[in-house]
Amino acid sequence: KNYSSMNECPDDMNLTHELLNKLVILRLNGGLGTSMGCKGPKSAIEVRNSLSFLDMAVSQVEYLNAKHLVDVPLLLMNSF
Repeated sequence: KNYSSMNECPDDMNLTHELLNKLVILRLNGGLGTSMGCKGPKSAIEVRNSLSFLDMAVSQVEYLNAKHLVDVPLLLMNSF
């Protein structure tokens, strides 16, 4: 589909809040990091400023929830 032909999202905070309250974020937690010398999931590996991939994902969801005063859950799917 041509994205330029799609309707823009309305700038309606009530609608945004309503839609976000129906959202769940599902994130692949990564397989075991044994090939990388890690004893846990790859998402636990530190990548930036002592933060892991998982720390960064949680921070993004916390920001979204705080900005819009919602409680979007973060579900982790493990593949090991």
